[in-house]
This record gives sequence, C-alpha cells and structure tokens, in this order.
Amino acid sequence: MTNNYRDLNRIGKAWFVLYKYYEVVDSSETKWQNVDTLEFRKSIYEKNRKKHLAWLKLIIDADEEKLTRNLLGASGNDITKMAVEIINKMMGE
Repeated sequence: MTNNYRDLNRIGKAWFVLYKYYEVVDSSETKWQNVDTLEFRKSIYEKNRKKHLAWLKLIIDADEEKLTRNLLGASGNDITKMAVEIINKMMGE
C-alpha cells in the first residue's frame, strides 16, 4: 500500500465502496451507516475525492477474503461487484 492511499485505507475499503455506491448508484444502500466513526470517515472520503477512481480500481484487485472481514455485512464478492458498478457509472457506461 503506497502512502498515496493511506488515508483512504484508514476508512476501510468496504466502507468506502458502500458509501460510494450509496452516493453514485443506489441511495437506498445503508450498510455504510453502521459505524461509530461516521463523521471521521466522511471527512477523509471528501478530502480524497481526486483519488476515488484509482482507489476503486485497487479495491477490485484486492483479496476478496480480506474484503469479507468487514463488519458491515457485505461479502468481498459484493464489494468487488459494487466497485465495478461504481466505476462503470462514473465512466458513463
């Protein structure tokens, strides 16, 4: 993990994807709300907007088993699929 994504890594890949999915694809997605550090995560998310697309691409290549270890109730496979869907939407596909 390079220093370029240290802050985004601190908020968690699963949380990031769930929140981005809520923002870009489906506003009924609410699993991202199930954290005690919501404002902290949103702050880092906003400060790093320019890195979102590149971060999503890295998440797609991440180990799905590790992604599944999140406490938000989303499988690694779900996180990967959501990340792909977000990228497609962002790219206008």
